[in-house]
Amino acid sequence: MYHIRHFAHRVSCRRIEELKRVLYTEFNGKSVSIQYTLPSGVNRCIFIDVLPIDCVDSYTGEPYELDRLMVGGKVGQELSP
Repeated sequence: MYHIRHFAHRVSCRRIEELKRVLYTEFNGKSVSIQYTLPSGVNRCIFIDVLPIDCVDSYTGEPYELDRLMVGGKVGQELSP
């Protein structure tokens, strides 16, 4: 499960497609955190800026592909850098 946070506003999503839809409709133009748990049980948090057509890392300004959060149908698993 993914949790999108923007200050006190929190939305939970079960699938990556739902996460993308919610980000681009409810959080467009905002900086948010996405919290999720890896299959190993480790909690992760990323910080992104949601732009009209994509997302960028809040710290580096580099594009952030949300599909990195799901590999092989496993929620929360990231690709290796």
